[in-house]
Amino acid sequence: MNLYLLRHTQPDVAPGICYGQTDLGLAASFDAELQRIRAGLAGLHIDHVHSSPLQRCHRLAAALAAGKVHQDPRLMELDFGEWELQPWQAIPRGLVEVWTEDYVRRAPPGGESFFDLQQRVIGFFDEVSANNQDLLVVTHAGVIRALLAHALNMQLLDAFRLRVDYGSLSQLELQDGRVTVSAVNRRF
Repeated sequence: MNLYLLRHTQPDVAPGICYGQTDLGLAASFDAELQRIRAGLAGLHIDHVHSSPLQRCHRLAAALAAGKVHQDPRLMELDFGEWELQPWQAIPRGLVEVWTEDYVRRAPPGGESFFDLQQRVIGFFDEVSANNQDLLVVTHAGVIRALLAHALNMQLLDAFRLRVDYGSLSQLELQDGRVTVSAVNRRF
């Protein structure tokens, strides 16, 4: 079984804005990014396509899928709570510093921790890995990092060392109960 993890394309948001579960639109570059991704995925066998329900993922998944896209809220990005759509510069430094000291276990006000995100994503992973089918999962950088950290037995604190660009592909292979990572941040 192959699990192809595809990060969404560039969203329509100004630089320096905190966003996670906000349902952003896509940048004007979407069509060009879609064509590159479509060409890069050509030749891969994919049984099903799963997606975060946020439009920056679902629109890409629907454009790539030959059939139905399975939307799953467990594939949504980290919930930044009260910080959503705030400029990072406008969030009091003291609050951000307290959070960054232990973002794995601490949540932004009204949001969720990175550990909480990983737990919901592992639930998705455990469920789909039992089906032994090749899946394309269109999702967010936080979700991809959490799954890669899980597969690599990496400390969750170190997951942000993994680069996950817009429109990049990472791949997990599952065989005989073992999970291996065969690609991280493959660009098209």
